[in-house]
Amino acid sequence: MILWEKRYETGIPAVDMHHRVLVRTFNDFEEALSSDQLDYATIKELLLFLKHYAGWHFSREEEVAECYACPVAEKNRKAHQGFIHHFQQRFEQLKTLSREPGTLRQFARVLHQELSQWLVSHVLNVDQQIGHCVQQHRHQEGSPGSQQEDTP
Repeated sequence: MILWEKRYETGIPAVDMHHRVLVRTFNDFEEALSSDQLDYATIKELLLFLKHYAGWHFSREEEVAECYACPVAEKNRKAHQGFIHHFQQRFEQLKTLSREPGTLRQFARVLHQELSQWLVSHVLNVDQQIGHCVQQHRHQEGSPGSQQEDTP
């Protein structure tokens, strides 16, 4: 379970809201994994969500990083491409996977671990830098009250 903490906040309201949705979805998946609710459809739903929502979120986050000329913009973009590629491979793997409960549960555990590590690491190590860059830019512009803006 990923409990939302202040340290995950980037200071960019829309990005933080998107991250909260990702964390909530991850936690829902973890809940299904630790109960009898886990099945093929649950795993497929998570992977489809990641494909669509994460991809949508990534494009907005990349737009912000580019707009503010953040030094980690390219690193962020490459990390996002890697994420999308990796979880697309997982989706393709799921299609060919046996639907036997033990096999599905093992696949889901690996997926859970990979997603947990990626989310926390990426938010703390890359997205935080984007947040600092945006805040620094806004401070230099003399508009600290503009923090409510979420995109350029």
